[in-house]
Amino acid sequence: MSNSATRIPVIIGVGEFNDRPDNPDDGLDSAGLMAEALRRADMDAGGGCLADLDLLHVVPQISWDIDVPTALAAQTGLDPATIQEAPIASGDSPVRLLNDAANAIGDGSAKIVAITGGEALRSAARRSGGGGALFTKSLEMATDLRRKYGLVNPGEIYPLYENALRPALGQSLAEGQAESALIWSKMSQIAEHAEGAWLKKPLSPDAIAEVSGSNRPIAFPYS
Repeated sequence: MSNSATRIPVIIGVGEFNDRPDNPDDGLDSAGLMAEALRRADMDAGGGCLADLDLLHVVPQISWDIDVPTALAAQTGLDPATIQEAPIASGDSPVRLLNDAANAIGDGSAKIVAITGGEALRSAARRSGGGGALFTKSLEMATDLRRKYGLVNPGEIYPLYENALRPALGQSLAEGQAESALIWSKMSQIAEHAEGAWLKKPLSPDAIAEVSGSNRPIAFPYS
């Protein structure tokens, strides 16, 4: 390919893995989930791509206190020099890394790039006796300002966005809650038949919006 030719990034393989062992104590850690997802993506692409990988982007995980790049290199046989973990775990990390991968292919600095991420929350909670060690990495990555106000875990941060977006859109609380419930209801309907979904029960918007014994408040306005 000449330098003047246009390089168009194309997604050639996708893999996901839902770890539900009969014995929860046998569950994989976050690196194990990522390694299995990579193997499945490689198979989806026809096989052999991981062996020729130029770069692996990793979305940081917050459920296990482990060095994911080192663990991934050991489990996949990839050169540790090809594995790059994003600096922070955030909701936009996956799409940002996808953009970085496309740019690397587009400018010719890479030919094959993979992106992976995973959270083993159930296994981490099981092994810590109920979740005491959960979000250790999240706490480590939190700024002093976030720690000061107790804004460490996702459930403590995203309500800020929700409560700021609602008035910015000119919505009342009821309108904002109804719109969110509708979005999550549609997601639950898709998840019912999605192999990689953890929760597969379709829920109506009313069931999602109504606070109840099985749908307790978490952080305003979320249940």
